[in-house]
Amino acid sequence: MESQSLTGVLFWTVLVCGVLLTIAVIVEWIRQWRGRRARIANLWDSVKKIAKEKELTDEEKDALNTLLNRWSPAEPHRAATVHQYFDECIEAEMNDLKTKGNMDEFDHMGTVLRDIRTRLALDMVPIGQRIFSTRQLYSPQEVWFVDAAESPPRWKRGLIQTVNEAYFTVGMAVEVDPPRYFPGGSVRFRLYRDDDARYTFTTRFVRREAEPVGITFMHTGELERIQSREHYRVRHEQSANVGVMDGPVDGVIDDSGESEDVARRIVTRLRGKIVNISAGGLAVVLPQPVPSQVMLRVSVDLPLERTESFEVDLRIVATNPLPAGRHLVRAAFVRIDDGHREAIARYVMHKQQQYIEMTGQAG
Repeated sequence: MESQSLTGVLFWTVLVCGVLLTIAVIVEWIRQWRGRRARIANLWDSVKKIAKEKELTDEEKDALNTLLNRWSPAEPHRAATVHQYFDECIEAEMNDLKTKGNMDEFDHMGTVLRDIRTRLALDMVPIGQRIFSTRQLYSPQEVWFVDAAESPPRWKRGLIQTVNEAYFTVGMAVEVDPPRYFPGGSVRFRLYRDDDARYTFTTRFVRREAEPVGITFMHTGELERIQSREHYRVRHEQSANVGVMDGPVDGVIDDSGESEDVARRIVTRLRGKIVNISAGGLAVVLPQPVPSQVMLRVSVDLPLERTESFEVDLRIVATNPLPAGRHLVRAAFVRIDDGHREAIARYVMHKQQQYIEMTGQAG
């Protein structure tokens, strides 16, 4: 009898403990669920504030809400503020519209979503970073293109005219009639980003444009990136003093500086930003264009021990316009001592090794 009584006590004790544990789990789940709801509600409030601050129209607000509700309902703020996640939402939305076959809506939403991207300041890729989609092209970027079936290929030079989330349009760089392609035909492209690398990709022709004259293509995210410099280049972001010198690059034989010593003086000083560097030169973003025949003197500050900031002289290799009135200047060293070149080489090697360890490849 006593044994049965003890068994009953143990049973009810276990049952009560189980019920209490279940109640505790349910209470904790409800608490976390309420916390998640409150967190998501706060994120949506932040998105509404951003839309108001950026002065989105009613149509743009509705489109943004629809986009985020469909493709990032739990992280709307992240998707509205970070390139990568906004691009993922755009890609999913445009693919869905294209699959449904309503090309008028596809075209219209391409324009609306591009306006939203611009207002959210997500239309420009940070200098020195790679691109992952043709939606990250900008006007007037230079591209070369050819019918994918043409052999041998006769490449045409064009300039990006417009980009929205549905299509991108290319105009001819010279006054010639654009080539005629069949709708849906494959066209190969190649382009060179001075602050980045070379890219190749294939996409499909959509239509010809009459005003302004151009040809329109579908977007693609299948871009092949090709490292194409003699010296390995790494990203290096640094504000720098840039002196524009009055003498042309006369008598400079090579980047060792063994040449006729022409006296030069700095006539203009600018504040720029170095975006990448290699043992052969660097790229710097300036707020205004500079003549290609002048030389530059740039201050370099590397985050290395026992290395102080120093100045280097450079000749301009190429200048390319960027959005917001800025200009990217790619330049090669013409006068640099061995110690400074060695410091740059060590820095580049260190950054390259970091990249290899992070990605498992030498990209």
